[in-house]
Amino acid sequence: MRFLFCLVVLLCARCSLAGWFKSNGYATVIETVKGTGQRLSESTIYFDDYKDNDVTITIDPRKTYQQILGFGGAITEASTMVLNQLPTSVQDQVMELYYGRTGNRYSTVRIHMNSCDFSLSSYSYSEVNEDWNLDHFDSTVLHDQYTLIPYLRRALATSKGALRIFFSPWSPPYWMKSSWSMVGSNSPGLKDDWRVHRAWALYFSKFIDAYKKQGIDFWGFTVQNEPEYAAPWEACVYTAEQQRDFIRDHLGPIMNASHPEVKMMIFDHNKDHIYDWAKIIYSDSQASQYVWGTAFHWYSGDQFDHLQATHEAFPDKHLFASESCNCPGVLIDDWARAEAYAHDIIGDLNHWATGWTDWNIVLNSDGGPNHLFNNCDSPIIANVTSGTIHLQPTYYFLGHFSRFFPPASERVEVSVKGSKNLPEVTCFLTPSVSLSSLSAFSKPTDASNESSITCTVLNRLEAKIDISMLVADKEERLSLSIQPRSITTVIFHPDTRAREHYVMQTISRQFFRHV
Repeated sequence: MRFLFCLVVLLCARCSLAGWFKSNGYATVIETVKGTGQRLSESTIYFDDYKDNDVTITIDPRKTYQQILGFGGAITEASTMVLNQLPTSVQDQVMELYYGRTGNRYSTVRIHMNSCDFSLSSYSYSEVNEDWNLDHFDSTVLHDQYTLIPYLRRALATSKGALRIFFSPWSPPYWMKSSWSMVGSNSPGLKDDWRVHRAWALYFSKFIDAYKKQGIDFWGFTVQNEPEYAAPWEACVYTAEQQRDFIRDHLGPIMNASHPEVKMMIFDHNKDHIYDWAKIIYSDSQASQYVWGTAFHWYSGDQFDHLQATHEAFPDKHLFASESCNCPGVLIDDWARAEAYAHDIIGDLNHWATGWTDWNIVLNSDGGPNHLFNNCDSPIIANVTSGTIHLQPTYYFLGHFSRFFPPASERVEVSVKGSKNLPEVTCFLTPSVSLSSLSAFSKPTDASNESSITCTVLNRLEAKIDISMLVADKEERLSLSIQPRSITTVIFHPDTRAREHYVMQTISRQFFRHV
């Protein structure tokens, strides 16, 4: 009798909603809000509920810009050492949280070639002095077999192979350095000897070969991490002219002959000098021909105009954010650090960045290990004593981009107008998937051939912002309140059949709950 009663309710609900489906559509809203339990929490609003507000966001999908390459983070030796101290089930949880379809769906991974500060000690794969042809290069990359490689394989398996992996060197082997040490750097960092430059260029090729033997293919690499900084950890200083010459005379020809499919990125340092480096290197056609794009970090501040200027001068070269992190140390549940990430990502994307890469994917409670005590924060912090992990606000904020702007998403024109209290916004045409796969924690379904308009809106103010969102020349419009200190992702679903499907799914769930 209870079954029959529920069935009647279901059928009646279907009939009574028939006129309701005349709406132009609805939107999925995903919110992460300070001071609440909302973390990638999903709700629905309908285009019929529109009203004018003081702030209007207008999206024009007819005007498009760059495509997304991906979002991700770095698997460092420090991250793997922390993971190794956790139970296997927790390791698997971290892999799913980052690379799985129910997690942040990362699509890029950065690793370090040779050691970096987030290693336990300095190491390289060529320790024989003046081994110009690298006859003694460790082609097994044995050190990484115990650290980076196992977790790269797990990340690839969890993501079903959908990862672009790139590497960056912090320092060449000690014998190639003018300082005779991997830690720190003179200027220039490399010895002024063509044999050293050729050997270092050959090292890149051999490193790629070695990883390929381990079943891992690289998508790309940067020439040098932070080449302007003589850091107190592994470093190697270049000027833009020195990097240009190294690429033109050695690295470019060797990579073009051995691994032309692997993308080369220059600079890999802060936005303050990105245009200067791009101009010097790209103005040399012999060097420029080998370079895919320019990598950059966030540590010198916003400087989004520098990205814009670089793109306008060199529109055929890509821009890619290759490292960001919050330092010093760990601040548990610090909301401002998460907001700083989102602010930077939105600004970078709106000025032609094709992706954004975080630093360590997981660190311990001290923000390490780091063999030179340069401890930092991470989206996931592990308590290695209890074998548990804590998701920082940055994890959820990153998810608002990596989950909902997959590779091949295309940025579209967006304008924000209002008298005051304007939010920060970026919008993309994204590969359209069914509602169940858009849910932050649900299983995915197959994508359709259509695209959806997806926007992420950041409100760093202490007051809510009432906004109206309009799609130019379409009947797609909605109104909502952006909560104080929040990040919100809005996914437009103009198809009324999708709305009907959603409502019937909701009714069905309620029905079977009572059967």
